[in-house]
Amino acid sequence: MESPHVSIIVPSYNVEKFLDRFFESILNQTCKNFELIFVDDASPDQTGKMCEEYAARHDFVKVYHNERNGGLSVARNVGLEYATGRYISFVDPDDTVDATFIEKMYTFANQNNCDIVVCGRYEIYPKKPTDSFVHHFETAVPEKKMIMQQLFDDNIGSHSCDKIFKRELWSTKHFTPGRVYGEDITVMHEIFDSANRIGFISEPLYHYYINEASLTSSYRPFKWMSLYLAFKERLEFAEQKYPHAMLGKLTCYTVNYARLTLDNYLLRRESCDEPYMTEVIGRIKKQKRKTGQLSHMKWHNRLMIRYYNFSPFLYARSIKLIHKIFYTLKSSEFS
Repeated sequence: MESPHVSIIVPSYNVEKFLDRFFESILNQTCKNFELIFVDDASPDQTGKMCEEYAARHDFVKVYHNERNGGLSVARNVGLEYATGRYISFVDPDDTVDATFIEKMYTFANQNNCDIVVCGRYEIYPKKPTDSFVHHFETAVPEKKMIMQQLFDDNIGSHSCDKIFKRELWSTKHFTPGRVYGEDITVMHEIFDSANRIGFISEPLYHYYINEASLTSSYRPFKWMSLYLAFKERLEFAEQKYPHAMLGKLTCYTVNYARLTLDNYLLRRESCDEPYMTEVIGRIKKQKRKTGQLSHMKWHNRLMIRYYNFSPFLYARSIKLIHKIFYTLKSSEFS
């Protein structure tokens, strides 16, 4: 029996109101040689039941249930364990894909011998009249070194969802369990580094719905720490494997997320952050004599770092007031 061209892995938790919309976009695919893998992450709503109903009606649908909620990383890792397709694609169940998503992505990968293909995407906001169109490059297979530089500069999104990957790339790599944010950032540079050829399709084949109640836009304990650790790990990887790359932006992201993690700890004192705080503070203090490295950072974030290094005591005493004032005036720019 021929293996599927693509395995679509769908980590699913409390998404019953989005599943029919998502599944309709899958049913409409012009390429039919694929498998759909739902991983129900112990959803308390009807998500698991709906997935089973899809599987009962369609042979290409598989469903796996986690006994306990393990988070996005664990659910994706379960999907990777059972995937049999030549390529892997991760799709979030509150999003949709164009009817030609599988056909165009797989055909481009096959014709150009690509290990990874990245497509453009629409970002759909519920309160905006028009969608945002995001694409990274014109349709092409660019030079690998340039791609890695763009990834380090965050000009190529680290999202898993607008890409397909040769399954072999994931044979020894997985998402890090326990991270509640930035899961893709933690692993994507390693996956890209393992690929020989990476192609881009500028056409927006992925439709990314901005769900204001989702993990991306809501707070959870360990969220800022997860993001800091992801950028820290990427920076360390880049310094070791790409010593000639320009890492100014990546350094700025790492230092600023260290500062935001510190702010969060000072405001909430969450125990899950405590084991990492010595390292976080050390990262911020390390910049005391290297402020020139932070030229890519917004001026107010540089000011906050200088303020902390001037007086950690005053910083801790005033951070609640600073956040209250700044979020009132310019909440969208504070990060």
